[in-house]
Amino acid sequence: MTQKKTDSGGATSSCESVLADIIRLSRELMPVADTEGTPVANAETGRARQAAEITSQRRLQQALNALDHETALKLRTLMIAGRDGQDIWSVRVNMRTEDADAAFSAAARDASESGPLLADYLQRGHALACAASVDLERPIAAWSSDAPEALDERAWLRFGRQLASSPLDDWQCFGFLDSGGQNICRLYVRLGDHAWWSFTSVLDRPSAVLVTKEQQLLSKRRTRGIQVMSLRALAARLAKAADNVAPAARESGTPAAPRQGRALRRATRAIRARVGPTAAAVVGSVANASVSSRVEAARGDYR
Repeated sequence: MTQKKTDSGGATSSCESVLADIIRLSRELMPVADTEGTPVANAETGRARQAAEITSQRRLQQALNALDHETALKLRTLMIAGRDGQDIWSVRVNMRTEDADAAFSAAARDASESGPLLADYLQRGHALACAASVDLERPIAAWSSDAPEALDERAWLRFGRQLASSPLDDWQCFGFLDSGGQNICRLYVRLGDHAWWSFTSVLDRPSAVLVTKEQQLLSKRRTRGIQVMSLRALAARLAKAADNVAPAARESGTPAAPRQGRALRRATRAIRARVGPTAAAVVGSVANASVSSRVEAARGDYR
């Protein structure tokens, strides 16, 4: 899965792919809720689940131990950022490459209890990085050059912190579709009672009056759009739209032209990073609630 960097300069996996692998392996430790009406598991089923959990723990530990120092430090940075809701650049202060081994060895040893939490922290940190437009493939020493100075970049940081520090179901979302009716071309999201965010070619904080008018257009069906009540549902819709682009490109024989504005594409990456793999949606609601409560109660476990 992952490869340690060799003295001869051997190739390593991309940070994005390694991150996805670690999240996937961590999520395998998430308890799966029994469906309603399922009989209580017998001893044989219990032993099978325990064996599967031990196997998942070992796979996660092996993956963590296989990380090269640079990638381990990047993932540790994302993990702490997601856990504490910090900006990426704040986390990197006073950190050294030599810290990576100890941090991830501890995480590997504690995989039995904290595997699902590790996945959640990494997803939150990944969302922060995407919102801040941090290129994970760049050397971590160069990340500091991405620190925001412009006013709009500081707004992106605020959006990223909201995204990373809040439950997925606390968001309201609606958007408008393009002429083809497949892709979102204008997106509005809001956390709780906070002000709305909008994304097209630029990020904006629209007034309540404007948002109300936009919502009326949807309610009267004067234009095509979507309205969902959680980021999880929105991410599934965004993933479906992204999957529709590839077949069109294959049929025409040319790359499909992007249909989304730059800010909308950036927000889409951050939202999908926060939600994580769409396959996670099949996990029972009881398990999701359990992990969410443990996340809030266990912040600080990876110190």
